[in-house]
Amino acid sequence: MAVLKYLWPLIFLVGCYDLDYEPSDGVIQDQNEPPVVVIETPENGATATSPLVVTGVATDKEDGDLSSGIVWKADGTLIGVGASISPELTVGDHTLVASVADSEGELASSEITVTITNGGT
Repeated sequence: MAVLKYLWPLIFLVGCYDLDYEPSDGVIQDQNEPPVVVIETPENGATATSPLVVTGVATDKEDGDLSSGIVWKADGTLIGVGASISPELTVGDHTLVASVADSEGELASSEITVTITNGGT
């Protein structure tokens, strides 16, 4: 029992040591960065007619060009998918949101407001 009294710190250290530890090769893996989406046209606050030409660009450091996957919504309602769409919007103010996700599920969005002066359904 007296020997155990002096060995317990050593037993504790051995028990806490990760025997499956494998040293890293020195390479630190990059964290996935979220994509970036930019609404190119129309400009925020623009006044326009309907149908409205809406364009955007989406890029991701890991996945490259994601523009074809941009999801467009006007006032919360889906109006199209892709880099360029031409939705019919009613007269009045609208909030347009462009969203995209990368292959890791990281999301990005951009938002503008536009005022439609004629046309649309």
